[in-house]
Amino acid sequence: MSSRRTATLKDIAADAGIHVATASRALSRTHSHLVQEETRKRVLESAERLGYRVNSVARSLRSGKTGTIGVIVFDLANPFTATVLRGIDEVLDETGQLSVVMETHNEPETLRRAVERLTENRVDAIIVAAAHLDDREYLLEAAAATPIVLAVRRSGDPADPAALSGLPEALQDDVKGAAEAAQFFLDHGHRHIAQVHGDSRISSFVDRGFGFQSAIEAHGDAALVGHDGHAHDSTVAEGRRLAAELLALPSQERPTAIFAHNDMLAVGVLDALAEAGLRCPEDVSVIGYNDAPLIDRVTPPLTTVKLPAFEIGRHAAQMAVDLIDGKEPDPARVVLPAEMVIRDSVAQR
Repeated sequence: MSSRRTATLKDIAADAGIHVATASRALSRTHSHLVQEETRKRVLESAERLGYRVNSVARSLRSGKTGTIGVIVFDLANPFTATVLRGIDEVLDETGQLSVVMETHNEPETLRRAVERLTENRVDAIIVAAAHLDDREYLLEAAAATPIVLAVRRSGDPADPAALSGLPEALQDDVKGAAEAAQFFLDHGHRHIAQVHGDSRISSFVDRGFGFQSAIEAHGDAALVGHDGHAHDSTVAEGRRLAAELLALPSQERPTAIFAHNDMLAVGVLDALAEAGLRCPEDVSVIGYNDAPLIDRVTPPLTTVKLPAFEIGRHAAQMAVDLIDGKEPDPARVVLPAEMVIRDSVAQR
């Protein structure tokens, strides 16, 4: 058995010919920029030569921080989720923190267990991208122990998209995004229009439904047709089920255009159209939401509203870093603008 002593920070400083504090800064992910590049390289060379490893446990005890941020998402299999996580990790890479990711499958109790587990493991902050509208009180209470940032979804009053939750939020303007989708249909001559609604517990879908309906109702000769049913999950199967109900309406009542509250639901709508012997966009036009990866590869390529997932992730991570550093995020709510991505799934009437 080797009796070689583990190198210490003091050994590294002596080998590099500098003060211990300078060696510590040079090896710190968050403070290395304070050290001259030549000195930093010399310290790294000494650390590698002597086999030095940072004792993260000791560093955590000294600072009271673990250097980790919890991230709670609703579904890791959703293509959109990966883009949010990339935005978060880009900021954390810059600041030297690591992310610990958990998923809820949209179950409220799983969200609570995830928050509790992350808090017990002393993460420095938690980014919640899986909140339901009625989670506000619980998350406010949990934030008293660990800073919490909401991403993608807000929490609070279902009827008021502008209402603040009391927590920092990085969101998109879902109301305006859905209104732009409605206007796109109207500009293309559609007057019998339907929605495939997402889960009614989730702010993104509630706000999209409100924005879309308001825009249609503001147009004198257009009408929403069909049912007010909601998807149980944001899946292709649920989109297919709800679209099949719309397509079963008498031909004179059937919509000529369908807005799905996310792209997975929209793919289900395309499936239902094919099963009914109908063509998109010739018979029924379709718009989705999110601009998920590869959604331009479906047939026809899907017109959708882009959700800036990467940018939302970056903003949420920066808010979390600010809270860890004892600063209040400014602004406390970031709402990114909507953007139509026009492809081939909408036809002129």
